[in-house]
Amino acid sequence: LLLDRGAQIEAKETNSWTSLHYAAHYGHMEVVKLLLDRGAEIDAKETDNWTALHCAAQRGNVEVAKLLLDRGAQIEAKETNSWTSLHYAAYYGHVEVVKLLLDLGADVEAQQTDKWTALHFAAQKGHTEIAKLLLDQGAKVEAKQASNWTALHFGAQNGHTELVKLLLGQG
Repeated sequence: LLLDRGAQIEAKETNSWTSLHYAAHYGHMEVVKLLLDRGAEIDAKETDNWTALHCAAQRGNVEVAKLLLDRGAQIEAKETNSWTSLHYAAYYGHVEVVKLLLDLGADVEAQQTDKWTALHFAAQKGHTEIAKLLLDQGAKVEAKQASNWTALHFGAQNGHTELVKLLLGQG
């Protein structure tokens, strides 16, 4: 109704989030569909260069992420610190979003500003299932971030025994 009455679909609030960012963030599938059908810019960026896909991935909204990707969202879009949607999904432990992104060709070796990969984040947080998915897709177990830490360093530091076992089996 608001769109029919002239509401600006690309209006941004203080942090430059559009209605699409919010709908994706909160998992409101029907609203995301409606906004896209009415011409919302799918890869609109907010102040820190987050897209709606970043929002969906960070919150684990797999169905919204799938819709955005089906409609042409950039799978490798990077925010200000060069995090991709895969980084966010791995960091927050959203297995189904990680699977979706990997199935659609997300770069398993993408590095953010400090050269962290999704595997580094999964190891730091103890997300063993995600680490296995990443390794199965070719993530390099010996990849080093800016301080030369590998995923094994993060797993050991944080006491993630099962994850350390997985990484040692891949080494």
